[in-house]
Amino acid sequence: MKKLIAFISALTLTASCTGSYVNAADAVPADIGEAAYESIQYMKQSYDLNSDGIITMEELCQVNTLTLDLNDVTGIDWMSGLSRCRYLSLSNGNYTDLSVLKDLPELKTLVLKNVPVEDISFIGTLKKLDTLELRGLPATDISALSKPPLNRCTLSDMPQITEEQRIAVARSAGDIEIECGFFEEAGIRPEGLLETDDVKLVFGDTDVISIGNCKDTISGYYTQVFGKKAGSTEYRLLADGKEIMKGTVTVKDADVLSPELHDTHADAVPCIGHTKDTGYMCLENGVLYTFDDDKVGIYTEGVKEFSTIEHRAQYNIYYHYDFIVKDDGTLTINGKEQEGKYEGTAFGCFWNDKGELYTAFPKSSKEFRVVKIADDFREFLDDGKNFYVSVTGEVMKYKATLDSKDEPLVSTEPTGIMEPKDSLSMMILDKDSTLWKYYSNRPDDPYEKVAENVQKLDYVETDDRTSRYVYYDKEGTIREIGGSREVKLPESSFAERLGYKVKEITPLYHVDGVPSESLHYVITNDDVITFTFGEKHMAVSDAERFLCLSYGDNIENGFAYFLRTDGSIWQYDIAGNTCMEMADAGVPNGAAPAEEIVPGDVNGDGECGAADLVTLHKWLLGEPDAVVGNWKAADLSRDGRLDVFDLCFLRKKLADPLLPTDHDGQA
Repeated sequence: MKKLIAFISALTLTASCTGSYVNAADAVPADIGEAAYESIQYMKQSYDLNSDGIITMEELCQVNTLTLDLNDVTGIDWMSGLSRCRYLSLSNGNYTDLSVLKDLPELKTLVLKNVPVEDISFIGTLKKLDTLELRGLPATDISALSKPPLNRCTLSDMPQITEEQRIAVARSAGDIEIECGFFEEAGIRPEGLLETDDVKLVFGDTDVISIGNCKDTISGYYTQVFGKKAGSTEYRLLADGKEIMKGTVTVKDADVLSPELHDTHADAVPCIGHTKDTGYMCLENGVLYTFDDDKVGIYTEGVKEFSTIEHRAQYNIYYHYDFIVKDDGTLTINGKEQEGKYEGTAFGCFWNDKGELYTAFPKSSKEFRVVKIADDFREFLDDGKNFYVSVTGEVMKYKATLDSKDEPLVSTEPTGIMEPKDSLSMMILDKDSTLWKYYSNRPDDPYEKVAENVQKLDYVETDDRTSRYVYYDKEGTIREIGGSREVKLPESSFAERLGYKVKEITPLYHVDGVPSESLHYVITNDDVITFTFGEKHMAVSDAERFLCLSYGDNIENGFAYFLRTDGSIWQYDIAGNTCMEMADAGVPNGAAPAEEIVPGDVNGDGECGAADLVTLHKWLLGEPDAVVGNWKAADLSRDGRLDVFDLCFLRKKLADPLLPTDHDGQA
């Protein structure tokens, strides 16, 4: 078995197709000379593709990696047959002519160490060469290095090569033009070309442009420069403080597509489904939209909430379950409607108005089973995958996973933390303003008191350009949760300094499993979304967020979907470089807000008074003329039912109108 696994791994790494091989009895070792054949034996598992103990010439010609010491090697003409080779490292020996390498069409990395070659003009013919390392070569003419698309090149132990020669073969961006909202590269390539490691790019007016570290100087040979606003500024490349090159960055206003907005607003939740006919989805205004290649579809309507869960079973088998709770309380799991009515779903769980919390587990490869987690559920904390709040107001730690035998493992345990005022990740602020932190790696004592008299929790950007969890103490000082060190906030946010709030790169085309082209998109601080795909540019105003990239079965083209501020869903056709609206999905402006619940308003007249006490009392006694007009307002104890406890709470509230009873807490 180990030999089989080694064979498969080697096959994957060293050959892109297997071809056919002769029988072991007829196999002939590659005719590359005894020294070369012996040298490649250390990689025998990679080169001997059929594991017959003999490396044939046919097998050698299919490898994509070769490292060879040329000492005592009697011939290298055979290297011209390495048509699939992507990485080649040669060292030592007496060969002064390596022009045979010019016939390697797929070569991306070439390493030559202490090889006595003076003429390296053959390097100029390697059209895919990305990385070059030359060490200890006697060559004096390196002009050929300017021809391949090198991204990294180092010349070490070659003192005969001057700084002027190195700079002469560099590809310089020189003066560049950028449209607002887009990026261009400034500096030189290849990286590593100069003899020093102290290489920096220095920019002038950072109100016009920005670079990734939010400063005016960045280490390196090149960097992406973002156009913030129209104008121009200079930049310089310094090596050991000496100016190597300089240029001007000119930023121009972009041609922004600005379609008229609808009288609606966005209220969307992007999500990913795992069942048939789903994938990237977007829940907005009760409609669950799907994205498939160039089409936007409606999966279902009347949706209140959506969530999904993933279980990993033995042998790395994954089971996914999508939960949809509709406005009428209907629950579907992977498209199958379930019995009963439910209040909501989140964090891969769902619950009803009785406080019963459930999730789904695999029963077989095609069937699932519903398992109850708890019967005292009130609401989730921020970290809903670990904690919920019970009907008594206590924070409960819960677990819902598969055990080692793929059986449901469900448990709950009290934390002793009551009526949380705030929570963030593993931090919980209790009713007494005490901050607690949960440590999963401390089963015997998992809850640590961090601080008292805490006002609130937050996740903030700091002066050192990082983000971290913090809390505000009673004086309003911001402190780090780990160590209570005071945290200073920057005068302006990263987004303000950069000029954009979102920047992402999404692979699109794939060749041999490797992304070969990528879609770049940015959302600027003034809500313009820009797309860049090669030479194609597109900019659209009033962007809310990027949704997804879809190409379905049509991998020759991709379609990017995004949301505008009016909630409409738009498509960017990458091949056509065009945009169009796919769905007017927003929530109407001026729509009636959700009805406010007045705690204790049993009869539904909008007020809490003695009449409500009488109504609830009669209803509990079963009198037929007693009607509860607002059931949720009457459920003061938040336990999912109406009983004598709600009557007691209502009496207390009427006796003391200032009693802090509301629909988010108990009396």
